[in-house]
Amino acid sequence: MRLALTTITILMAVLFPGTAQANQPAPIHCKIYASLFPHTKVEHYESCMWWRVRHIGTHYRHLAHPTVKQTKFIICSYWKTPAGCRAAWIVAWKESSFYWGSTNGQYCSVYQMGDSERTNYGANPCHHGGNNIRGAFRYWCGGKVHGRCQTRSWGPWQCKPYPGDGCKSVPSWVTSRP
Repeated sequence: MRLALTTITILMAVLFPGTAQANQPAPIHCKIYASLFPHTKVEHYESCMWWRVRHIGTHYRHLAHPTVKQTKFIICSYWKTPAGCRAAWIVAWKESSFYWGSTNGQYCSVYQMGDSERTNYGANPCHHGGNNIRGAFRYWCGGKVHGRCQTRSWGPWQCKPYPGDGCKSVPSWVTSRP
């Protein structure tokens, strides 16, 4: 079975070069989908689209002033599931409208982290959104044991990814795919 999958993976890579983003091999089901429906973009297949979003986001982390779309890609490079991305997008919208230069006293950037949180979770300098997003993920994660997050909680943030938290409402485009 493993030999068959390896053979198919190699064959698909030879037949469909360039389908992988960020020098990462595309999942085999994405390549098979592309071969079955050659006139359709692979991104139309939901799981392939999310794979693409996660890998593209890794290239935008260093940008000084990314667009909202690029910020959404960066967020998905940390919160790797569709539900995780959407929840993180909602909190980022409510906290800062995805604006990397957002400030509220000691709280700043996309996830409005304070001085001590930025120091503890590696989110400095203040207005570097890529670091702020990484720090927010580490804070949300609560530390890792055996590569897995411990808490996975939006508890420290004033704004939560659900309605009724007293924060601003979320337009529908915020939770749509970038």
